Amino acid sequence: VQVLERMGEVYGAPPVPVVMLTGSRVLVDTAVAAMHRGAMDYLAKDNITAQLLFRAIGNAIARFTDAQLLEAQRQELERRNHALDEAADRTARLLALATALAAASTPHDVARAALGELSSALSACGGLVLEVAEAGDALDVLDAA
Repeated sequence: VQVLERMGEVYGAPPVPVVMLTGSRVLVDTAVAAMHRGAMDYLAKDNITAQLLFRAIGNAIARFTDAQLLEAQRQELERRNHALDEAADRTARLLALATALAAASTPHDVARAALGELSSALSACGGLVLEVAEAGDALDVLDAA
């Protein structure tokens, strides 16, 4: 169990499948502790056969491989969810711009809506911040950064 604890400290979890073998007296608490620390199986030497050991090792390798695959799939799902969140944000900004453009009644209003969205998009990605100031009938774009 101490070896499993040390593996947990160094790697976070055992980096290989582990089958624990113990003396003739199997203590349930020790077996449970080993399983909680990453052992795939816990066998008593006095009850072991070649077939049992072979099956335990095969099952441990299969469970370990499945756990690695599951973790890789979880990370990929997280990456894709992040990409979907970014796409949803872009879609919301485009919808807001389309709504503002649809409500615009003059070229001046169209320019104001487009520049406002451009300013928001640039600000969101850490780029130049634009400030739109009216001067008579013209719009001036000022660098506010």
